[in-house]
Amino acid sequence: MSPRLEVTIPNRQKRVLVLSTIDLFTLGVVRTAVLAGYRPYLVTDRRWDRHRLSVQLSVHARRRLIQDRDALISGAPEALNAINRFIECNGIDLVVAADTRCTRMLAGHARAIRNAAVFPLPSVELFDRMYDKWSFHQLLAEHGIASPRTFLVSSPDDAGAIDLDYPVIVKPTWGESSQGVHRIDTQDALRRHLRDAGTAGTLVQQFIPGRDIDLDLCADRGELTTWLVQMREEGGMRFPDDERVVALGRDICRAAKYHGVAHVDMRIDERTGQVNVIEFNPRLWGSLIYASWMGVNFLEAGVDILDRPSRPAFQPVTGFCPFLGASPGVIARWALRGFRPASNSPAQRRAWSMQVLDPLPEWFDSVSNLRQRLEPRR
Repeated sequence: MSPRLEVTIPNRQKRVLVLSTIDLFTLGVVRTAVLAGYRPYLVTDRRWDRHRLSVQLSVHARRRLIQDRDALISGAPEALNAINRFIECNGIDLVVAADTRCTRMLAGHARAIRNAAVFPLPSVELFDRMYDKWSFHQLLAEHGIASPRTFLVSSPDDAGAIDLDYPVIVKPTWGESSQGVHRIDTQDALRRHLRDAGTAGTLVQQFIPGRDIDLDLCADRGELTTWLVQMREEGGMRFPDDERVVALGRDICRAAKYHGVAHVDMRIDERTGQVNVIEFNPRLWGSLIYASWMGVNFLEAGVDILDRPSRPAFQPVTGFCPFLGASPGVIARWALRGFRPASNSPAQRRAWSMQVLDPLPEWFDSVSNLRQRLEPRR
């Protein structure tokens, strides 16, 4: 069993090892670790590459161990041995996974990690049940939790038997970042899509008109300990007070006895106002940094599960958090304010200070995006 993480480590800064193969997730977790007081180290399959500089330019992402991608995400003995040597050589205190593949690997091989605590995780069996969109839908149906009507298809001929109004949403049972997700407007179009794209592990789901709303959470053996409701808005993220969303997350975690962090995708039906649960991502999430900027640090929340059984009751946070990354437009607004933060929130002022000292990832992304927009005009 992995050792418990001490709350206070004398004479030196705490150190966290982040496992990740997806740059977007890496940067958010690394910066969240910095805000939690950790010195971050990385295990990744990404060598220095001019096409991946947005993360590699971060001042917090330069201490890294490079491993073969397949060996890392499968938990091959050579990768685990290299990780354990890196832990010992660098005095790592905590190991956390940032993306889906590394989270699943760590869930299945947590006992192989030596001399460091492992961030709270579900079992690999529960990870699979929650991440697989069909088995998760079955869990929701079993417990009467509101969700869109969903069908698992095995053939293009199934299109005629699906009892749903159009449009519908088609998606793979496994996947992230909306990859493979399509809106289909007619039965004929659905049949063509299933014929062309294949049907292995394909869901057809009721389309819910309305607005997305999500829940960030940390749960300790089925009970919520920390949570935030979030909705994207122009220029940043809104964190509203919506007890309906929190109650759904609480019901799901209790039904599954879920343990660890997760991000739950939901949607408000504009016709009825009902909140429907769409998907469950049993890992840290791509927009994690907004919660960290807002002052709710889910890395700290997970460590609290390891270290403080009698932790204080969580106090929910609401409000708006603007994008704090140092893109050219944001830097221009900083300059107009004399490089002073716009918010009086202590959490956002602290986060702003961190971003000012680590501007290159967003700057590089902005320049790259501008170059891509200009290229067709040449």
